[in-house]
Amino acid sequence: MLIGRYLVDDSPVPFQLAVRHVRGGEGRTPVSFAVEDQGDSTLTVSVRYEQGEDGQAVLRRGNAWAGDYYCDDGWFKVAMDGVSSRWPDLVRPGGHAPKRGSLRIAPGTKGALIAKLVGHWFEGFQPYSPGSGDGIPLPWTWKSAHAWLRTESFSPAALARLRARQPSSIEAQIAAQEAGVSVSEAIANDPVWQANHALEHGPPATGQREASERITAAVPSGLRILVIAPRDSGWHVSVAMTDPARLPHFLSNLAQREDVRAVQHDALTRGMTETGLETTAVYVRFAATRR
Repeated sequence: MLIGRYLVDDSPVPFQLAVRHVRGGEGRTPVSFAVEDQGDSTLTVSVRYEQGEDGQAVLRRGNAWAGDYYCDDGWFKVAMDGVSSRWPDLVRPGGHAPKRGSLRIAPGTKGALIAKLVGHWFEGFQPYSPGSGDGIPLPWTWKSAHAWLRTESFSPAALARLRARQPSSIEAQIAAQEAGVSVSEAIANDPVWQANHALEHGPPATGQREASERITAAVPSGLRILVIAPRDSGWHVSVAMTDPARLPHFLSNLAQREDVRAVQHDALTRGMTETGLETTAVYVRFAATRR
């Protein structure tokens, strides 16, 4: 059961599950959304806006080809229409913008929602009208990528943590004060921040200097590498952004390198430096994996 109230973060979960279904929200800022009722064939969702108003919608259960959602293998699934344009950096199969996607949602720990965003890319065969669409997928060209997401249960403290990681320092200070938490404390108490802090301050690893040189060579102006640390069979790259619009260029530069086998933008690791620069993290795996 997904029933509960959750934070509207910058992941696809709030938008695909609630915000896009509720009419009349144009020009208003969504703060939280709720799954109010979950039946056999319908799901009732609502969105609460910063202006204090609520909107509601009823979603209809269907299947993979029709309806607003369907359930399979213990997952609540929704189609990701527009995945290639709305969240282009979360999943890039083979370095390409995905042509098809899906979002799988399930209850997580501590009242949160967890989700798996899946994207697919392929070369298509056009039997009738070349250029009219993606065409029929050619099986040997099929590539997939995924990203894991976590949407917190709503609370004033959760809202303060979210805004403390966003560029607007004024909103962050107001939200933190309302929750009785300082901005620095809100960031330091965030479990995602804690996990990345531990990762980025671990012992050095074999090949770290070489990896740093190869990754740094792909950095465009407007970005600055903070830390490169070992992670799984690749490298965790913490990036500070004076110009966030340059991040896709960095991902593209990495994906086009012949020695790179995987590039993934980690949506859950966004934060801010002490000087107010927005940060994020990227995972990179080279052809010759770390030993």
